Amino acid sequence: MLLLTGTTQETYTGDLLSIVSWDTLKAHLKQNTNDDKALIETYLKAAVSYCEQYTSRNLIAKTVVMYYQAESIISATLQLRYHFHTSDVTVTVTKEDGTTETKTPIKIAPDKVYVDDLPADWQLITASYVPKVYEDIPGIVPAILMKVGEMYYNREDGPLPKQSSIISILNKHRIKRHF
Repeated sequence: MLLLTGTTQETYTGDLLSIVSWDTLKAHLKQNTNDDKALIETYLKAAVSYCEQYTSRNLIAKTVVMYYQAESIISATLQLRYHFHTSDVTVTVTKEDGTTETKTPIKIAPDKVYVDDLPADWQLITASYVPKVYEDIPGIVPAILMKVGEMYYNREDGPLPKQSSIISILNKHRIKRHF
């Protein structure tokens, strides 16, 4: 069995403002104009990402693509780990000559699939999947708003605020995993 590390690219396919509306953000930040809209939307994306990472849950529709590149030609069974609330995993193997082959992974556990019969001359493995969106997003919205407010009002260098309120909200939704 071969366990590789690779890179991951997440692409949001859903609208961030479907979680928290622009009017709600403006009201929370006590803004009357749209002057800082681009900046605030950047903070919203960062806050959603922070909450997703802390809770191990997906708050918005996205596609995840993982890339694994061979450092040397290896023929083995590949084990892929991915977020365990997901739909089917699609695996494409690119050979040394540039041809591609789609493999059907064997699902072993909620967060692991194995790919057997890798060609000896594989160069790149691409695995993509669509994680399931968490159903209790309204319970996380206060933490998202607090995180956006924290980033917006602490733009300058200075002491970092305490995270206790945000963390206590997110702990109720967190999936604790032990590897």
